[in-house]
Amino acid sequence: MSIIEKFVDFTRTLDAARLAEVEHELVVIMATNSEKPRLTAEQMAEDDRRFDDPNPEYADPADINTILGSNIAS
Repeated sequence: MSIIEKFVDFTRTLDAARLAEVEHELVVIMATNSEKPRLTAEQMAEDDRRFDDPNPEYADPADINTILGSNIAS
């Protein structure tokens, strides 16, 4: 019996809520491993432009804390 067959058998023992969680994780795994790009060509070009910037600008941690209403950027 293959691991996939064992996994399918295992899923048959799960209650509906737990099965929904497992299905969600499988969707994420499949999307992550899909050959279809998740970014458009324009988004990838913008990422490249930003990564190549020799002097990037970053938000001030205090501004981030103000926006998010917490002190996570300290």
